[in-house]
Amino acid sequence: MNNKKRRSTPVGIAAAAAVILFLFSGIGIGFGSGAGSGNNSIAANADAVPDSAPPAQPVPTPAETAVASPAPEIGTAEKATVSVSVVKNEYFYQNKSTSIDALLELLLSFEAGCIVEIVDDNASLKAYNTLIDALNEHDIAYTELLS
Repeated sequence: MNNKKRRSTPVGIAAAAAVILFLFSGIGIGFGSGAGSGNNSIAANADAVPDSAPPAQPVPTPAETAVASPAPEIGTAEKATVSVSVVKNEYFYQNKSTSIDALLELLLSFEAGCIVEIVDDNASLKAYNTLIDALNEHDIAYTELLS
């Protein structure tokens, strides 16, 4: 019998390394090179933004304050709407940041019958509920929209 031990040659080691690299290079078996359908609930990311999403609109600086503007015109056929956006913890009227007190003062200055259209633009629950409670307290009609 041949008791001679086989030794690994550098060529054999290099060939084995090349095969392993080939398998894990994305051409063969790899670690997620993007061939999946993306419907796996484990891989779903709630914070992910799809590639086709429109770019986010710039948020006005907090230094901007609401300026009293004339009341919206109220037609005879339909009621006027006033749009108020709630972004995180801030309230925006005509793209200008305002406090809840200034916003209520402004809304109360409008004629009765106008409807506040609340736009939820990634609003915090506390800020959103504060606005809803204030509108209900002053009997101001509103509708809710999701952005």
